[in-house]
Amino acid sequence: MCSDVSAGSPAAPALAVICPAEPDPRHAPMADAPQARPVLAALQAQLQAQGLALRPPPAEPTTCCGRGCNGCVWEGWLAAAQWWREDTLALLDAAAGPPT
Repeated sequence: MCSDVSAGSPAAPALAVICPAEPDPRHAPMADAPQARPVLAALQAQLQAQGLALRPPPAEPTTCCGRGCNGCVWEGWLAAAQWWREDTLALLDAAAGPPT
């Protein structure tokens, strides 16, 4: 989300907007679904841009009861999402070749 820094500042340009940099999907936290979704989407976009094929990321669970169970389906989804990220990064790195 971007923020307008010109509000309340007469010295600021008329259209000064600060946009945070997109999180690096390699290192961005994925502690919950709202954090994981943009990471997975960014990695899918990178795969598509490079013409690489990989299974889709895990589907979000639809069976959570919302009671905070030990071993919640969301915990399993986050673990699967992390594994998918690792596989995706390995494929992207292999396609890039060895570092020079």
